[in-house]
Amino acid sequence: MIPVCHNLRRYANKEFKGLATDGKGTMGWCHGFKLHFVWNGLEEIITFVLTGANVNDRDMRVWDVLAKRIYGRLFGDKGYISAKLFDFLF
Repeated sequence: MIPVCHNLRRYANKEFKGLATDGKGTMGWCHGFKLHFVWNGLEEIITFVLTGANVNDRDMRVWDVLAKRIYGRLFGDKGYISAKLFDFLF
């Protein structure tokens, strides 16, 4: 999560009006963006996607962008990858 401003000031924020959204992550509610990225074994970033904070991590639109540059093996939690996402990545 990349917060834009404090949650109490989200309605007065003018810099990212119309772009930043409200979303809930592991640290609580946030008004801002999410950064999704894929890195390799050498800790080099392969690709990334910047979305609104309300976009689900398993959204197919996010994985359409991320999967274009993935090669080799992909590791993830069993609960994270749905059957539809598994079929898409396979």
